[in-house]
Amino acid sequence: MRDIFRFGRVEIRRQERLILVDHETVKIGARALDLLFVLLDHRDHVVSKNELLDLVWPGIVVEENNLQVQTSAIRKLLGPNAISAIPGRGYKFTLIPTGEVADESAHLPPTTDDRQTHAAPMTNLPASIPVIYGRRSDEAQVAALLQQHRVLSIVGAGGIGKTRLALAVAARWRHDYADGVWWVDLSKFSQGDLVACEVARVLGIALSASRPAAEVVADALRPLSLLLVLDNCEHLLEAVATLVDAVSLAAPRVTLLSTTQEPLRTSTEHLYRLDVLGLAASSTLADVADSGAAQLFIARAKAADPRFELQ
Repeated sequence: MRDIFRFGRVEIRRQERLILVDHETVKIGARALDLLFVLLDHRDHVVSKNELLDLVWPGIVVEENNLQVQTSAIRKLLGPNAISAIPGRGYKFTLIPTGEVADESAHLPPTTDDRQTHAAPMTNLPASIPVIYGRRSDEAQVAALLQQHRVLSIVGAGGIGKTRLALAVAARWRHDYADGVWWVDLSKFSQGDLVACEVARVLGIALSASRPAAEVVADALRPLSLLLVLDNCEHLLEAVATLVDAVSLAAPRVTLLSTTQEPLRTSTEHLYRLDVLGLAASSTLADVADSGAAQLFIARAKAADPRFELQ
């Protein structure tokens, strides 16, 4: 088991339970340190919330938000991309440790295979993206537009498939941004002042009581290269627009993709209007089966009865 981990200026010593920054000891809570060691030891895979609670608080019943508190402390120390929170699955340590280790391989440089084994995209996207039907053309067009524009909104009626399309497009770029691809779901919020706070929470950015949250987030993102997806923005348009304007102005290497029923109406926004799934141009079985609407219908029918065949 590795004893010493190094991440740039940070050195972590397991046996001494110490964290050093530029060779100076930094204080961090005991539970945060326990959580850090567990995530380091399991950095090759996602660790479920229940497993983390059992390993970090053995024999004790604690609230799940304790995990958020401790991961936030770790992110403040190692950076917002140190730990990915993967919705519905758990947490994963995403930095690649370098430097000395406790075993005999300490003096050997990592091989290419070793680096590939431990390298992981920095993201909170789910590992498995839901299948989308009849949207191949939309997916290609949105992906192409993201290469041309830093602020893009997928606009369409509720339930039309904006979220699934955004997930599929974001997954395409999972490995292409140095500082990751990050998903922020705004559907559960009703107050605009929580928009920037939720983005800060997802990215592990510490907020300040003396400065607007959108300003703090924009400053923190200034040196980073990442894709930020804001999902379900229609009920918080003004707050989302304020954040998008601040980030697009301050952080030239950050790309913003939003899904919304109404445009954000920011100065830099480009729109992709998503239409309903297409119907067949003719009534031939082949044309019908190839249409987007029929593909979705067939998938739902087979889910209810695997014997279903279009005829």
